Amino acid sequence: MPDGLAYYPSQTACGNAGGTWIDPDNIPGNLNEHCSLNQQVYVLMSFPEMAPGMIYAWNRHAQFSLAYVNGVKTPDADALTYADGPVPVIPLGPVQLLEYHGSMIISTRIGPNLNTAVETQRIQINIRTPEGRWNVTESYQGQVYSYDNSQLLELHRTPGAPGYFNGSWEGVPINVLPGDGSTWLHQMEFSQNGIHFIYQVHTLSANRMTGKWRFSWPGGVSSWETFEARRQLMPPWLPAPWAGN
Repeated sequence: MPDGLAYYPSQTACGNAGGTWIDPDNIPGNLNEHCSLNQQVYVLMSFPEMAPGMIYAWNRHAQFSLAYVNGVKTPDADALTYADGPVPVIPLGPVQLLEYHGSMIISTRIGPNLNTAVETQRIQINIRTPEGRWNVTESYQGQVYSYDNSQLLELHRTPGAPGYFNGSWEGVPINVLPGDGSTWLHQMEFSQNGIHFIYQVHTLSANRMTGKWRFSWPGGVSSWETFEARRQLMPPWLPAPWAGN
């Protein structure tokens, strides 16, 4: 039996012993209930793609501290508690995700120390960015125009500039600026033959982004039009699975 963590037959028995009843999924009788006699709350966060092997703790001073490195606890990891439990709600954030990519995993744990703490909740947040290859469809003056696989929009993260991207569209260089997170998420800009184009991304999911675009020239600017883009998940040279022989 781990130190400070005991098993009791009921919530009443746990309370009588001076402990705190833990039922991670709130389903009585499924054998995952625990009674903590010396309870601490830990909030752990990791970024597998950006910082493999690193796990951070959100402590009671609203700061991130390194708790694990490649599975090994740091010397002060057990002291990196969020609060003395139990706590009904853990208000985490706001967390600025502009500089991040990949996934963010949040784990809440309760127990006397990290070795014996019981995980009560795990959340995975997939952080979407415009990086990738996109098939673009746009409207202009009531008409709809689509670009095929030979005209893909390609975007990449800009090294050393978190939140910024660059790429090309039909050989034309493109810069992508971060937005304010509410009005628009990203803004793509490029110039061609003396005309400056702006594409604002308003929604971004795993495989689709939508927004509006317009162009300007010396002395004038067009009206806003709409566009959407679908992420190219397969290399353009690879036949689709439904394609015939």
